[in-house]
Amino acid sequence: MKNNPHITPASNTSTIGENHSAKAGATLTIFAWLAVTLAFTASFLGQFLKTGNIAVGIGGGLAPIIMGIIIVAIFQIGKPFRNSKSRCKILLWTQIVLMLGSISNLISYFSRGY
Repeated sequence: MKNNPHITPASNTSTIGENHSAKAGATLTIFAWLAVTLAFTASFLGQFLKTGNIAVGIGGGLAPIIMGIIIVAIFQIGKPFRNSKSRCKILLWTQIVLMLGSISNLISYFSRGY
């Protein structure tokens, strides 16, 4: 039975290659949560300062979180992205990009002099 070509070995989903783990580490998880929090805050402030309405600010703050979830879900189509390490990396970079956009909007808002 050892040399049967029709039997495939069981895959190990917790490792990628020999020394790389597919689980997200504590540092990556902390940075992802920090990026989500900063993106929410920057977007919330941008919307709140423009409208003065707290509900609009909360809705604007939730936008980067929802976009991040959608982008992570789209990446789940590819098999290499179906582990927690890849999900955290995708979410982290998505939040960084959205946060930079929100910060640039805040800078332009403050440079106009309100």
